[in-house]
Amino acid sequence: MLGGNNENPLPQDSQFQYQTNTSLNQLHLLGTMRAGCTIDPINYFANDNLATMSRNNSKRARETETNHSIQRQQKLQSSLDYNYNNNSVAQDEAPKQNLVSTGLRLSYDNDERNSCANGSITTPMFQSLGDTIRLDLDRQKEELDQFLKFQGNQLAKGVRDIKQRHVTSFVTALEKDVSMKLQEKDQEIENMKKKNRELVEKIKKVAVESQNWHYRAKYNESVVNALKVNLQQVMSHGNNTNPGGVLAVEEGYGDSEIDDEAASYNYMNIPGMPNTGMRCKSCNVKEVSVLLVPCRHLSLCKDCDVFTGFCPVCQSFKTSSVQLPRGDLITRLPVLENLNAKRKRNLRVGGPIVCKSYQEDTEKLYQEEEIPKAKLIWRAIKLPIYSVALVPLTVAASAAYLETGLVLVRRYATLMLSSVLIITWLNLSNDVYDFDTGADKNKRESVVNMVGSRAGTFAAAITTLVLGVSGLIWISWTASNIRAILLLASAILCGYVYQCPPFRLSYQGLGEPLCFAAFGPFATTAFYLLLGGGSSEMRHLPLSTRVLSSSLLVGFTTSLILFCSHFHQVEGDLAVGKFSPLVRLGTEKGAFVVRWAIRLLYLMLLVLGLTKILPVTCTLLCFLTLPVGNLGSSYVEKYHKENEKIFMAKYYCVRLHALFGAALSLGLVIAR
Repeated sequence: MLGGNNENPLPQDSQFQYQTNTSLNQLHLLGTMRAGCTIDPINYFANDNLATMSRNNSKRARETETNHSIQRQQKLQSSLDYNYNNNSVAQDEAPKQNLVSTGLRLSYDNDERNSCANGSITTPMFQSLGDTIRLDLDRQKEELDQFLKFQGNQLAKGVRDIKQRHVTSFVTALEKDVSMKLQEKDQEIENMKKKNRELVEKIKKVAVESQNWHYRAKYNESVVNALKVNLQQVMSHGNNTNPGGVLAVEEGYGDSEIDDEAASYNYMNIPGMPNTGMRCKSCNVKEVSVLLVPCRHLSLCKDCDVFTGFCPVCQSFKTSSVQLPRGDLITRLPVLENLNAKRKRNLRVGGPIVCKSYQEDTEKLYQEEEIPKAKLIWRAIKLPIYSVALVPLTVAASAAYLETGLVLVRRYATLMLSSVLIITWLNLSNDVYDFDTGADKNKRESVVNMVGSRAGTFAAAITTLVLGVSGLIWISWTASNIRAILLLASAILCGYVYQCPPFRLSYQGLGEPLCFAAFGPFATTAFYLLLGGGSSEMRHLPLSTRVLSSSLLVGFTTSLILFCSHFHQVEGDLAVGKFSPLVRLGTEKGAFVVRWAIRLLYLMLLVLGLTKILPVTCTLLCFLTLPVGNLGSSYVEKYHKENEKIFMAKYYCVRLHALFGAALSLGLVIAR
């Protein structure tokens, strides 16, 4: 290059100290270099190590190392170019000498130059390499520490999570087991409470039955004592006989308003007495041998007593009978009949001898409770009960208005007055006949007890009946509707056989069905026919399913009133032999019947509404009275064992009856 020739400055291959291909391969990572570089193998080794370490660095350190490597390569390239140029000039100027290898890669001539060149290159490279390695080691150590710390934190967190899950699962399992145990214990407690309630109810039921048997025993004891007293009186007067052999009785012993006819019987063909004999009043063939209770008439034979439920003398209901022995006692029974009749007249008792303890308890109750006279009059009038006359008539008038569009006010008022008179007859006659049977003996709100005259009360009852029937006949005659007359007659007949002798079907538990028929299908449909119009084309209204279903609902609510009116007098009805449904079922089962009867009422209403037999307005308005029904049912269930409170049960039913009837009537009117 200093000689000034134009030849290629690159040396020949034979001029390289080391193999050309080997050097090129080793310097390939440092970039493109000239083949004439005389670099010690240590440099190659360092470059190889540097390249190898560069590949092992992390991604983040790799960028920094790349920059340093590029700078070092540039410096190394410039140094190599300079050394190569110097060597090529020296080789051109100096003669060629044979180089002797010592095996240590040293030549005699170039030892100092090679060592200087190698030393000058190796020293800064090793320093830079050491700094880089230390930085990399520190950085890797720091990253390793951070990684270990992160992994430690993750491991600790995982351990805590696993521990927490284990604790949570353990607590959950423990809580589940404890809750199951508690539920089992609660179920056991509930079962024990249920059994306790059942036992309490059984104890109460047994106590009531025991009390009833006690009452019956007292009653039978009173009958036996009365018979003993009468027998002693008869025996004391037995010596007072006339020459004909007839028993002489003191004056007054034969006076009786019941039946003095028995005193004339000559049962054993005693001389001087009529030869008719004391024959059975039922078959009139066999001799009498049975004393009826509670009226104590000797009027039936043993065979007729089996199938006869009423006394043939006074037509009173028979609760039991006593088979009397034959002999001297029976020969003196006519006198015994007179004595019993006088005793009844003096004691003003027209019915049976009720249980002595029951009488004492009732009298004590009325003595302790001072009821104002105005309150007694209110109870005697029973004004809320007259809704049973208003509701059927109003529902019938609404149904007639729906069919015809007519409102006959005068006819409606006349029918209302007649219905009230009929209900008054039912109340007064009920008090009279209950007084006769002894059921109302100690009932201070009874009209007979308040007035003090049975005959006057009975006359008033007959008067109201006549007036009411007259009004109904007049309206029926004006409307010229024979069907209405027959239906009203059937309703009145149901009321008569319900309480009047000789039927008195209420004593056999048939009062509710009779009440349902009288106020439901009979009265409601009859009023509907009478209020349908007076013209010839309107006299024969069809009895549609709408009218019949409405009458069924009215009869159902009316029967519910009668059923609930006996809750407070179960013991009294039982004592006089009045076997109403509540006497047969008991108050607890009666409360159950009331609850399901109210549910059945609204179920019937729902079915009639869904089948479109009743208008939708009727169904919706009647369902608004459901809270009143639930209130009455709850009251009966709560107080069915407390006579002083259950007395109000019938008024709850009256309220339901009136509101239900008003809603039904309003729904029919709106449907027009």
